Amino acid sequence: MILARNFTLSETLIRWARLNGLFSAEQRARLRDIKHEFHLEPAPGGRVELVPINNAYFVHEQKVKQPGEPVYSSFRFDDPAREQPLAFVMSMTGKGDADPDVSFDNPSIAVNRQDALVLPVSLKRNQILYCDGQTIKLYNRQWQLLQTFPSIKGLPSLVHGLNEIILDGKYSGENGAAVKMEIRARGDAEAVGFSYF
Repeated sequence: MILARNFTLSETLIRWARLNGLFSAEQRARLRDIKHEFHLEPAPGGRVELVPINNAYFVHEQKVKQPGEPVYSSFRFDDPAREQPLAFVMSMTGKGDADPDVSFDNPSIAVNRQDALVLPVSLKRNQILYCDGQTIKLYNRQWQLLQTFPSIKGLPSLVHGLNEIILDGKYSGENGAAVKMEIRARGDAEAVGFSYF
């Protein structure tokens, strides 16, 4: 099979499987909905599984408050899947008048009142902080790796159902950009009617 240059292997396999009727009617209907994201992953015995990704987007804005007032943001994420380590993508979004040199230092993430995970990094504009639930990496906007964080102790876990997520950190500079965080939770894998052997 020749892969189209503009598609990833996973996207190409999904297109191929759709054309060959290997997804169930229910899977095909969900794949058509652009609000849903899926990954194809290898499974034991040469099988392939379709894994839904449940995600939500949150924004933490720089706040000017009175001394002693909390500046963190609190969000709710309803995870329909099983308990799993937190996975996220974090970046800074700028408005036209935002300070280009502002950074978000030592981001802190707590889930369901667990101990907060504090990351020793200064996130700048045009950078992406990515956690897959096991490792945390810092990339530039072209997804070139800038830094990998050593083994992470205390990575918070999402539970099945409603989760409270608290995001905090310190902005350096004024008139800063907002921090956008996408929470990504893996759903239960589903069998697909083909194998890669």
